[in-house]
Amino acid sequence: METSDNLSYQSQAPKFIVDTDAGNDPDDLLGLLFLVANSADNIVGVTTNMYLPEEKARIVKAFLNLLGAEKIPVASGLGLKSTQDK
Repeated sequence: METSDNLSYQSQAPKFIVDTDAGNDPDDLLGLLFLVANSADNIVGVTTNMYLPEEKARIVKAFLNLLGAEKIPVASGLGLKSTQDK
């Protein structure tokens, strides 16, 4: 038998962090658009990764601002070195 505590817990939508390499292709930004449109209150934050994560964080932050979701925090993660960076 389920208790009222279990029912309350099950009705809450999960919170999540979006990790993206947005900036080179539109796919991640389209995914972020979908998430903001449907679950903006559940996004704890967005992190960027791969090559040039600081630049990608600026792109994501500007995109979120355009969507009216400027309250979602954005942080850049560690980047990878390109084979061209030798």
